[in-house]
This record gives sequence, C-alpha cells and structure tokens, in this order.
Amino acid sequence: MGDVGAGRPLNALLVSDDFVRRNRWAGWLRTAGYQTATCPGPHVTDGCPRLDDELCPLREWADVAVVDIAGGADSELYGGWAELACTTLPDDGRTVWAHHDDTTAEENEGRKTLAHPVRAEHLIQAARIASRRV
Repeated sequence: MGDVGAGRPLNALLVSDDFVRRNRWAGWLRTAGYQTATCPGPHVTDGCPRLDDELCPLREWADVAVVDIAGGADSELYGGWAELACTTLPDDGRTVWAHHDDTTAEENEGRKTLAHPVRAEHLIQAARIASRRV
C-alpha cells in the first residue's frame, strides 16, 4: 500500500450519489495510502445531519473530503449547486470539489476543484494538497 506521508494514515471521505464513481475514487485513494469512507450524499442518506445544519461525523473524521457536485439537471433536483448541504459547510481548505463543466468561475473561486472526468493522478494530487501532505 502507498504512503501519504509521515505519521498516521490520512482519512478521506468521498461524497457522490454515483455509487460506482465514489467507490472508484475511494479505491484510488486507498491505493495511495488513505483510509476511506464513502457517502451517497445528504439527499440519499436517511437522517443526514447536514440536512439539519448539523456537523457531519464522517466529515469530522476525514482529513480531506472529495465532494462530487452533480451537473446540470441533476443538481436542480437538490436545489442547485449552492444549496447542496455538503457544499454549505465552512471550507477550511480540506475539501476537493469535483464538478461538471456547467459550473462557473464564481462558484469555484477559492475552492480546490477538479473537473469531470476525474483521473486518478489528479484526484490523489488534489487530496494530498487539501490534506496538506504533498
């Protein structure tokens, strides 16, 4: 298994309503030495604390989170980009946002972002930067 740096292995949370995508990404990060947890997102998870503006225990556990932002019509089902519960957390720089091409520069300003299709090496590099292990 890979090593993400000195000390304990880092924890990564992968959030996506796409089962295959979040597990593929988790596999890539496990290969790079991360411990991973996955979540389908607040609109799929029954009793998600984010829907009540409470802290997420998985996010608290994670050193870095990768949040997949649905594109186009999919995001409208959940109220659009800005209203997604996982995107309204205060961003302390430990979150990587994976988005589709329909987001604007204003929505991405100051955020660590990846555009779909996400490649393994880009995800790993972004996670290392966000978790401050380069």
